[in-house]
Amino acid sequence: MGIERDLSTVDGATYTLTLDYAGSPGLVATAAAIGIHVDGVRIPTHAGMSTRRELVWQSLSFQFGGNGQARRIANVLEGGTSAGTSVATMRDALIGSAAHSAPWRSQRSFS
Repeated sequence: MGIERDLSTVDGATYTLTLDYAGSPGLVATAAAIGIHVDGVRIPTHAGMSTRRELVWQSLSFQFGGNGQARRIANVLEGGTSAGTSVATMRDALIGSAAHSAPWRSQRSFS
């Protein structure tokens, strides 16, 4: 489960995806893991925990290169090891940018 978007890129440009992230309260970090994928290839992952009583928000930033073509960017929930495992994250304020272009934004995602 996640968010996907195709982004036209400029060859050699560096793109930055930033987002705010919080693991679901009471879950272990591995159950709240997310991965960032570019054209189906996972670049980094992140897993964090909130307390049982409050969300612990973190600002994350990931970079990838442009190749002159449209690239598929995905922010995917990867936590859990089976269908019976509870997994959840909160993600907000997804913003992508490159020095030469206007920022692109995504809607809030709760999964």
